[in-house]
Amino acid sequence: MPPHHRLPGRDIKHDRYPSLKKDLEVAKQALSANDLPAAHRLLRKCLRAVPRDPQANELFAYVLGRMGRVDQAVRHLEIATSTGSASDTAWYYLGVGYFGRHDLPRAERAFRAAVSVNPRFFEASHDLGRTLHEQGRHAEAVEALEKAASLGPASPEALHNLGRSLSALGRYADALDAYDRALALNPARPETWLNRGEALHDLGRFSDALESYARARQLRRHYPEATSNEAITLLKLGRLEAGFEAFEARWEGTAALTRRHMDIARWHGGTSLSGKRLLVWSEQGLGDAVQFSRYIPLLEQQGAHVVFEVHPDIEPVMQRSFGCEVIALGEDPGPIDLQVSVLSLPHAFRTREESIPRTVPYLACDDTWAARWSGRLARRDGRPSVALACSGRATYKYEQRRRVPLSMFASLARHCTLFLAQRDLHEDDRRVLESGAVQVEWLGPEMHDLRDAFGIVKCVDLVISVDTSLTHVAGSLGQHTCLLLADVADWRWIAGRDDSPWYPSVRIFHQSVPGSWHEPLARVEDAVRELAAADCPPEPGRAIISP
Repeated sequence: MPPHHRLPGRDIKHDRYPSLKKDLEVAKQALSANDLPAAHRLLRKCLRAVPRDPQANELFAYVLGRMGRVDQAVRHLEIATSTGSASDTAWYYLGVGYFGRHDLPRAERAFRAAVSVNPRFFEASHDLGRTLHEQGRHAEAVEALEKAASLGPASPEALHNLGRSLSALGRYADALDAYDRALALNPARPETWLNRGEALHDLGRFSDALESYARARQLRRHYPEATSNEAITLLKLGRLEAGFEAFEARWEGTAALTRRHMDIARWHGGTSLSGKRLLVWSEQGLGDAVQFSRYIPLLEQQGAHVVFEVHPDIEPVMQRSFGCEVIALGEDPGPIDLQVSVLSLPHAFRTREESIPRTVPYLACDDTWAARWSGRLARRDGRPSVALACSGRATYKYEQRRRVPLSMFASLARHCTLFLAQRDLHEDDRRVLESGAVQVEWLGPEMHDLRDAFGIVKCVDLVISVDTSLTHVAGSLGQHTCLLLADVADWRWIAGRDDSPWYPSVRIFHQSVPGSWHEPLARVEDAVRELAAADCPPEPGRAIISP
């Protein structure tokens, strides 16, 4: 039977069906005995006489659900809940039906109604929390899941989901506590060990995160999600060869990326490329294509005829930089012998730190791209010109963690001519820009594709950026760059280091206090003052301040 199922508090009398209450009791007994056909026959009889009775519709919906006829069950629950006398379970199972259809707003309303009828209904509070989480309303989800966790005996499921919502809010220590409490009740759930590892990684406890992922893989022998997460942590620790090998698990599991060109044999490295047409295709963001395109010359040195498939935004840059054939995403590559994702090239070459192709610049900026910006971005009154990117895509999972509010650059802007070199703005940054509180010129409306980013970077004395594609553009050109990173940042930047083996001209300025940008910004301002005091722009190709 459904949890807490009971008859309404008042009898509903039907003159045309005086035995309704008795027949409903018999139907419930049939359900208890798992005699679904008998319950189905009796309830159909009831509904022919009283088609809108809430009890009959609710019980019939439960029978239909048990028989796998979910859509019909939802229709009967909608009738049951339209009468004003529906039980908490009618609302709850209606929510379950809507959730299964991914109709989250209706599921939320149904679960809220169930909780309104019965405030101590654990399942309804719990599933309300899950529904809010799926809608991205994580603070409300935490409230619902904390309530669920307080009802009745401790629930590892509720604590697990509470941890997920806390992590989504950036409350990683609280999430870790929730996962530990869940594991104390059920230590055999691999998903909780996986999520616990993510929380530990986000807290900068990388060795502990690896141990948690290992426990998850012990409990589930083939667990690509755990292997993928382990890869990220290994790369963060600078264990590149092992990390890139484990990173190949990103193609498997419930959150697997879409692997294209599966009809073509994959190149794993180690086999001859002489005379082969090799398709190298871009997989994720523009920054990844910029960072790992450095392997293209190595492929050509092995005799490959490379066809490089890239996002249209970056196609002109790759055509200018390499002698290989470059095509836009979706174009016909022609006959191909082998294929490999650009993000799989570090694994194919068994990359270790000492073997990273690190000659810069390895990408080229056409003179016409720079000419478009050179006059505007030249030094003014001897002040260095600086390109800034203080935020990235608002939809990025860790955007709030990586971005620096534009208002925090007001002091730094007094020592340079500052140009905001990003197309998108957060609303609070737009207000700061419009107010004139920071002396900065926004170039975004005039930036049409990545050629403009390359032209801008080529013309300025210094780039200051959070972790966006502008950093990769600057690094690929050997431009002096100050990279502002949160206390725990992306795997492309090795933990505990203020330099990058991928980009020798980049210096990294980490938060020393989680969430606080004051100290790293003060050090960046010192670097800008040093640059302003120099008689001429610094020599390209290395960091402006030695690590």
